[in-house]
Amino acid sequence: MPPDVKVAPLHEPVRPAADPPPAAPERRSLGDRLSDIPVRIAYTVAAAFLAVVLIVVAFLVLVGFGDADPSPSRVRQLGVDDGAAPAATLSPTAPAASPSPSAVLIPPPPALKRLPVLKGTGTQVIAPVVDDVSGITYGRLARPWRMSRKATQVLTEEDAAGVPPQALVRSRPLPASLGGLLTTPAAYRAAAARAVRWTLRSYPEGAAVTWRGSQPVAATGRNGWTLLYEVGYFVAGVRHSSLAAVVVVETDRERPALLTVTVPDGERELWPDVLTLIGSVRPATA
Repeated sequence: MPPDVKVAPLHEPVRPAADPPPAAPERRSLGDRLSDIPVRIAYTVAAAFLAVVLIVVAFLVLVGFGDADPSPSRVRQLGVDDGAAPAATLSPTAPAASPSPSAVLIPPPPALKRLPVLKGTGTQVIAPVVDDVSGITYGRLARPWRMSRKATQVLTEEDAAGVPPQALVRSRPLPASLGGLLTTPAAYRAAAARAVRWTLRSYPEGAAVTWRGSQPVAATGRNGWTLLYEVGYFVAGVRHSSLAAVVVVETDRERPALLTVTVPDGERELWPDVLTLIGSVRPATA
């Protein structure tokens, strides 16, 4: 072979093939990704979220219900000198302070239960008390009851300075948290039941309510409801009871009126006064 002749190789050298570029990640929808989650885990997460929502709602309802006790309305008496004395504190025999109305056992009130007849004559009514703010009148009782600037009427030993009251009567417009627009007897009964629970904040934990009467407000010509109840409670290991009542009645004012009465068992002979007071409630004339 001549020296200037080159022989081509029979085959081109084989070059290793380059790796293919990585494939782009598959774009998956949110629904596809959620479908990978086990059904049991999904239900567990949903149930936990719902439980948290219900707890928050229940807390807000309870907070809304526990409004602060508003100041009782100013009252005037017809034909009687006020003679108001500084307000006294609650008696040691009266219910002790309690953290929450939920600690008191209170069953639903009966739809209708006639008020009982209590033994004793009770205290004489000497004049009407006129609550211009609430829009009602009711009886002012003779001694040992007296008038107070803080409460409408309180009970104390006659001429005993500094003796705390053993019972009290108060009137005020119905707080908005206890009832909105009331148009039927059933609505007034429900508002009265809420008012009972509201007043029970002053009783110790474990107190229990027994209903003694549930009926429409008598002789007013207006919508309204009266609840009479007995509260049993313990103070320093000794059992006590109070007879109490609430009256919610329609008036000419923007809101219904609320009257509350409480007489502890230390003055059990004056329990008939509770019936006297709730029976004397009337809408005030303009």
